[in-house]
Amino acid sequence: MPYVVKVKRARLEGISGILHETEIAEYNGREYVLVNLSENLNNDIMFKYLAKLVLCIDLNMPPLVIVNPETSIPKRLEYITNKYGGIVLEANSVILKS
Repeated sequence: MPYVVKVKRARLEGISGILHETEIAEYNGREYVLVNLSENLNNDIMFKYLAKLVLCIDLNMPPLVIVNPETSIPKRLEYITNKYGGIVLEANSVILKS
């Protein structure tokens, strides 16, 4: 059964004082910064992930990472995601709702 994740666009101020416009995902009653890597089929996965991770740190919010089941992400990305309280989900098990 797929997980339903509510997504909204938000403008939040980070601890650095910078305003960030990003997608916030609500999953199991908790808010996460959405890191959708399922659309990326080339080598910029690591760059996009690191950029969103910096955003997560500034906003003090965990990442919710969505990946393709065919694409394996490095174990260190899963480790870092878990360390910051985030979750990694496969794209075929998620329904994104606005």
